Amino acid sequence: AGKANYVTEIKQQSSYAGSFASSFASSGNGGGSGADKPGAGTPQTSPGMVQTQSSLELASICSSQKSFATLPLLTTYCADYVECSEGEVAREMSCPTGLAFDSTIKGCNWISQVECPPYVPPKTNSDFSLGDLGFGEDDDFDGLVVEPDEEEEPVYTVPHGKGDGKGGGGSGSYSNNNSGGVSNIATFSEEDSICDGAPDGTTPLLTTECRDYVNCVGGKVDEKLSCPEGLAFSAAFSGCQWASSVICPTAAPTTPVPTTMGPTGKGPPPPTRRPTPMPTKRPVYTKAPTTEAPVAAPVDLWEWIKSRRRRLNQEIFQSKTKDGVSYRSYWFQYQDFYRALEIVSDEDASITGKRKHVFYTGTERGAEQRDYEYGLVNIAAFLSQAMTESIQHDACDEFNVEQNTDSDNGKAHYALSNSCGQFGLNYQEFGCARPDEADMACPVDRTMVLQATTSQIYPNAPPPLECRPRSTGESFTGFWDVGMGSEQNYYPYENSFGRTDVEGCCWWGRGALHTRGICNLGKINYYLGKKASDDGRVSRYPDTDFCSFPEAICAAPESREMRWITSFFEWTERVQSYNDPKTGWNYMRKLKEFVDGGLVDFDFLGAVSGIVTKDCHDAPCDGATMGIDGGRGTGAVSDAEGRLKNFQQVLIVLDVGGENAMIRALIKYFTDRTDIMNSQVLRSQTPQGQMYPSYRYQLADFLSALTHMAEKG
Repeated sequence: AGKANYVTEIKQQSSYAGSFASSFASSGNGGGSGADKPGAGTPQTSPGMVQTQSSLELASICSSQKSFATLPLLTTYCADYVECSEGEVAREMSCPTGLAFDSTIKGCNWISQVECPPYVPPKTNSDFSLGDLGFGEDDDFDGLVVEPDEEEEPVYTVPHGKGDGKGGGGSGSYSNNNSGGVSNIATFSEEDSICDGAPDGTTPLLTTECRDYVNCVGGKVDEKLSCPEGLAFSAAFSGCQWASSVICPTAAPTTPVPTTMGPTGKGPPPPTRRPTPMPTKRPVYTKAPTTEAPVAAPVDLWEWIKSRRRRLNQEIFQSKTKDGVSYRSYWFQYQDFYRALEIVSDEDASITGKRKHVFYTGTERGAEQRDYEYGLVNIAAFLSQAMTESIQHDACDEFNVEQNTDSDNGKAHYALSNSCGQFGLNYQEFGCARPDEADMACPVDRTMVLQATTSQIYPNAPPPLECRPRSTGESFTGFWDVGMGSEQNYYPYENSFGRTDVEGCCWWGRGALHTRGICNLGKINYYLGKKASDDGRVSRYPDTDFCSFPEAICAAPESREMRWITSFFEWTERVQSYNDPKTGWNYMRKLKEFVDGGLVDFDFLGAVSGIVTKDCHDAPCDGATMGIDGGRGTGAVSDAEGRLKNFQQVLIVLDVGGENAMIRALIKYFTDRTDIMNSQVLRSQTPQGQMYPSYRYQLADFLSALTHMAEKG
């Protein structure tokens, strides 16, 4: 009973949409929907309808209306309607595609919400004289034969039978109990017509409550598929979702269409000389919206990005002060990003000479027309990580951000040994796991002395990270006291990994992705730096030894390019090429599944964040401990929620999904405010004034309905 009431509530709510649609149609907007038809005031016949019945309905529909009235045409399944004035048809109009005239709201509504009764002629056949039907009294007839057009495939041919007192006639496949009558009924299944005129793609079968769906190709059903148990097909997301979260419109009833007009026993049967054609307008089923990729015309990815430069600068390449004030990032700017992206995505000139290291944009030779959208999501995933790691902090170098738990009297203490690693990690032990890559890792030089180029900027902020060897005068490191704004080296002060020195600790994060560790920085040198040049291979920076001077990423003359190029390289090496043979999780396949599934399964981004920060898609990584590889793979992803929000923001700014980007923006807006919506908006009240969470009106249902309405246009 509760479910039935809930469905009733949904239907009642949808009537408001019909009122809006009616106003829109009446205004003459929307591609001409609702505009006056030619010859207003004269009964018109909808294409494909039975001429006799349409003409009869139009001739009589307004006869009993003495004042202004708006009435549906039942012979067009309420898709058309008329305005009556002084007993005559003043104007005939049509509802927009997917809508039908709803007499209860006096406007167009979703077809699934409209009950359109079958048309009943004002007279039976026997009530008409032959003259009424347009025949002379002397014309011969022997029943009515319904035949298809000669150019069309003969689907229905129902000869008129003489009648045997038991009903039937013709083949007798359909009959009733009227003596001598014929009740041949032509019905259409939803699957027969659902792809007629529909664009290629998937669409649900409403008569199965969206449990099944079909793939339309060229206006025909290519294949029929079913969702797993408990799921239903969501056209808004172009995939199967939990059935409870899917609003499946009710299929319009299949109204039987009489194919013959046999004798009733009260008068002569219709003649055979003028056959009446079969109606070709089939019952309309409301199809839930489909989220199709924008493939109407080839897309120039580079123009697409350039046309969004202003928003990228205003929303993505933005940094924040400690007090939350936004400003245009100094270290990470749009023009440097765009130029670097052009360089790393050039398949004819890979930065390493290897196809593996070409950044995927979906515009490669042989790519299909819609593949650019995969490329946009790859870019969005990259930028979401860069925003979290570096852009939002304006930090080319990793900052000293981890406070120790033994703060003295509430004062913030930052271990100086955080240079070695933060949050339980030790970067100089991040070796290359594969035996064939072991020699790519940088050797740890304990005599190296380096200081980071960037650090936090606020009063008494911790200084830049640095590395230097131990000495007789400094056998340990202490902490930075923010309250005093100075180093305190009275006693050894451990970081979260247990280090109390900074010897050999020169491998902190640098660049857009904060590439860190001896393996990742070693690979940059092996493929992009001096090592590649020394080996006679392609080298972008042949004079830069990233192992002896990793700070080049932020301090070299080429730094504006390096901070992006090195991060793009790391992305192609570690993320874009990621494949877990144990679980079968493959980045490129999951990327395309995310796009094809409607860009809503954000577990994809959670897995990507795990790869970037922990080297596995399901962090914490299986078998990872602090005693192995410097703790790499241990713990949860840092700021996972922030990475997801950044990803969603970039998708919106880049308009990934084309026209559907706005609805995703609205969904994100309301989802981010779930607590407010549930506590302040979606509340009901008892007669005694007590407030409680609404049962009938819930955020998930609101967002699902919002998506449905938006996608229907």
